[in-house]
Amino acid sequence: MSQPIEVVMAAFWRWYMYQAAVGVDKELIRAHVLTADFKRPYAEALSCTTRAPLPMRVLGKALARYRSGSSELESMYALFDRWTLSQIQKNHPDSRIFHGWSSFCLQAFEKLKGSKVLVVERAGTHIDEQLAIIDQEMQRWGMKASPKDVVSESRRERMLREYELADAILTCSSVARQTFIKHGIPGDKVHFINLGSNFTLHPSTREGRDGFQLICVAMPSLRKGLFYLLEAWKELKLPNAKLHIVTTPNSFFDNYRDIEGVEYHAHMPWEELSKLYESCDAFCLPSVEDGFGMVVSEAMSFEMPVIVTHDVGASDIVTDGEDGFVVESASSEALKRPIETLYRDAELRRAMGTKAGKRASQVSWQKYGADLTQFYLKLA
Repeated sequence: MSQPIEVVMAAFWRWYMYQAAVGVDKELIRAHVLTADFKRPYAEALSCTTRAPLPMRVLGKALARYRSGSSELESMYALFDRWTLSQIQKNHPDSRIFHGWSSFCLQAFEKLKGSKVLVVERAGTHIDEQLAIIDQEMQRWGMKASPKDVVSESRRERMLREYELADAILTCSSVARQTFIKHGIPGDKVHFINLGSNFTLHPSTREGRDGFQLICVAMPSLRKGLFYLLEAWKELKLPNAKLHIVTTPNSFFDNYRDIEGVEYHAHMPWEELSKLYESCDAFCLPSVEDGFGMVVSEAMSFEMPVIVTHDVGASDIVTDGEDGFVVESASSEALKRPIETLYRDAELRRAMGTKAGKRASQVSWQKYGADLTQFYLKLA
């Protein structure tokens, strides 16, 4: 039997690289992860992961927390890029495929072009699509972008150059893929594999409960469409109902503090979040730009019907009218209809929730790994 194809994956933050590296067919693909993420890899990923030197990991974590979007953090990403190249040249010279995450692999791409198959992963939409949507939302709401949404011109140019050099671009959804095609990249260069789910099925215990509780889990970003959800909730004025928003409850929400029936929660440990999910009846992610949105499959695993927009990548795994609703984005009116429908019909909620749970159980990292294996084999 021939030797497995060696693939090197690299990104400053781990994201879902560990699941990807562990999930591929080991007889066909041997994957190795390079990262500067501060957290220790989980046990299954330890043997296939090399982390950047400790000072880079510590400084990167500090800059991400306190100087997100800063030139210092971007310089750290460039340093990681150089470290990645050195690791590939020294320890993985025979690797066939280099799979780098966008923003972190330009220097390596420039040096390795022609000697390896180059894949750039972009979890979100095409960077120019993302920036255009952020600009549109800033004008719509009269706000500045949050620090995590700020992308410098140099970083944008870096990402565009990575798209150009790559032999293939990999995204997380058909939604994200279409934005690359919209911005002029040939369709046969852009691929998508829906992400897996970290969550097991949690059978519903909602029978016979009074009231209605809707939950949204999202960072405070104009990309997440939270103001459309809050406007919809404010206009609906539903009696005996509550909207829970799990987020960073900062000044982003200042204009929506006094809406009746809205409760903001800081991000919480999984045990607490699980209890909150179990207490809620439906989930909503109203993003105007979202490459995937793993919180959708997370919520579905708790047998909740989900409401998402067409611009949420995870709409790929939602069947409109069956296990959730897929609606127009950037529209409080479009959100009001499914919210009110679910509010008024507990039997429908339960039926859709059961289907959502079944769908979530089909969204696995095993399937992701199998799809990624086939993707690599076709490239190699």
